[in-house]
Amino acid sequence: MHGKPLDQDTADKIKEAAKVVFIDKGYDGATMQAIADLAGFNKAQLHYYFRSKDNLFFLIFKEEMGELIRVNRPQLLGADTSLRERLYAWIDAESRFLDQYYKLPIFILNEMQRNPNLVEDFFQDVMVPDIIKGFMTGEGELRETQPSVSIEELVTMALSLMVFPIVSKPLLKFFYQMDDDRWQEVKTRQIGFAKELIDRYLGEA
Repeated sequence: MHGKPLDQDTADKIKEAAKVVFIDKGYDGATMQAIADLAGFNKAQLHYYFRSKDNLFFLIFKEEMGELIRVNRPQLLGADTSLRERLYAWIDAESRFLDQYYKLPIFILNEMQRNPNLVEDFFQDVMVPDIIKGFMTGEGELRETQPSVSIEELVTMALSLMVFPIVSKPLLKFFYQMDDDRWQEVKTRQIGFAKELIDRYLGEA
């Protein structure tokens, strides 16, 4: 995906700057000039090495999410782990990722409207469908305790608990007059609620 070879130190500086700008401004609001300014290079260098904003964006977040899945792959896809263990591992990994890239859910939602095919390709490349398929193999475990609930519904409910407080932060803070510390407490508690949801539908461990 690179245009020309470059030394790793320069590449890392550009990518770190790009992460900050993309997450803060969103895809449409981010510019190569803003990334270049933050990284301490000129815009021509970014285009020379990375060719385009699209290339730089997908390179960065494929690396980030790919590393997340690589590190957690044994827990997420382990044949010897239960559905509960896989879901717990996913919740923990997802929450750590969202803590670091807290504006990413809004970014992804915006990009799905702008170019859904690119977003689908992105998730395909970082093996997210493989994770979901791994969850599906535990359908029988769920059916034993909750025959009327599907894996898709359970994962969607857990994901909603984790993501909604992030995408609705301004609204929650306004409605409940929260400061940042209180909002952080609420967001953290939602992770616990997501695991309680898993226990509710799978039965206590």
